[in-house]
Amino acid sequence: MTAIELTSSAVKLIVGYELDGRAVVLDSLTMPMNDGAVFNGEVVDPGAASAAICKLLKQASNDLNFPITEVSLAVPPIGLEVYVVDKNQTCVGTTPKISKTDIQNVIGQVRNENVGEQNEIIGLVPECFVIDQGRAFSNPPINEESKNITLHAKIHVLPKKVIDGYRKAAEFAHVRVRKMVVAPYAAAEVVKGYKEMPSDYVLFDFGARFSTISLIGDFQLYGSTYLHKGSDHLTETLASGLKISYNEATKLKEIYGIDHSPSSYKGVIAGLVDENGKTLNYTVDNVNAVLEKAVSDYAEDVHRCINDLLSGYDESFRNLPVVVTGGGARLSGLAPILEQYLAPHPVIFFSSKAMGARNSAYTNVLGVIKIVNKYRNAFDEEKRMVTPVERVQTSTPKEKKKGYDAFEDEL
Repeated sequence: MTAIELTSSAVKLIVGYELDGRAVVLDSLTMPMNDGAVFNGEVVDPGAASAAICKLLKQASNDLNFPITEVSLAVPPIGLEVYVVDKNQTCVGTTPKISKTDIQNVIGQVRNENVGEQNEIIGLVPECFVIDQGRAFSNPPINEESKNITLHAKIHVLPKKVIDGYRKAAEFAHVRVRKMVVAPYAAAEVVKGYKEMPSDYVLFDFGARFSTISLIGDFQLYGSTYLHKGSDHLTETLASGLKISYNEATKLKEIYGIDHSPSSYKGVIAGLVDENGKTLNYTVDNVNAVLEKAVSDYAEDVHRCINDLLSGYDESFRNLPVVVTGGGARLSGLAPILEQYLAPHPVIFFSSKAMGARNSAYTNVLGVIKIVNKYRNAFDEEKRMVTPVERVQTSTPKEKKKGYDAFEDEL
């Protein structure tokens, strides 16, 4: 399985599968994205985005020695709406047992839920199937005796214009989209795999130019908001404050971060000659001063977003822990500032222990792998929405498909 996430600064990819509940990563890659291809979480230049996808897929294909023609995408929660849906279906078979057709029909009812002309259902999260005598199942109860079946599910809905941008980027790259997954839902699925992590929390994805804050309850996504700021803005503030180039500021931020340790280097770490010919030398203290102010301002914005997100819930939600993921979470010295400005929320930094994807920037794509594996073909919504692609010819003949299966093919 191949999962991709397009962000304002890079394209991230993981090829892998799930074994015994844990993701196995075969390859993980990141490639810089052209400025402007993705803006504020939306794909505004599908051509440029597809060019980056093609380069990344070519590299992954070379690494693994097999072609990649199908991908699943992590999509940001811009305009996300989460609805609870209950649909009932009378079984249609000649015997009083649940068949694949019955599962298909009840899922189809959920997928056909009216969400408005400008919106589209991007994900279906089954909570349980209920059949006669109130028997409940987390997985499709095929072959169980019952005349009726009810599906309790959540649906994730996004604006069509957001989904279309990501879909076009994949189509222009000539790859089939198997599934699209809302990014915080994917991240929550990864967090769920670690017993030491809470089940109820606020998920804070610290991105490059776009950060998201989501409410997770019992490992399920309930809502999201977002902030048009991220780690790249911290770099710009550092560059402006020290009057150095963006590239130099990036190096200083990545090497030193915010460093108050007694063992920190005390010498000159950067310098320049100003317009008056005066030499300016900078130490770690100078970097600390600029970054601390920038991160503090950013943390205040994040806290306001958290308060807005939780405003519709009771007071018990005011103390939920904040789980931090995303590439920006790697900034050295970030933890004390977040703990101060996000109080009373405890702050937990999360990264997967999966070999090859321990960088927190890969959390969302890792979650997509887990979700696609979890539901297999049963809940894949994208197969019916894409243009066909040419099959790559290989020297080994492929076994022909046995035939059309409504459960496997349509869902």
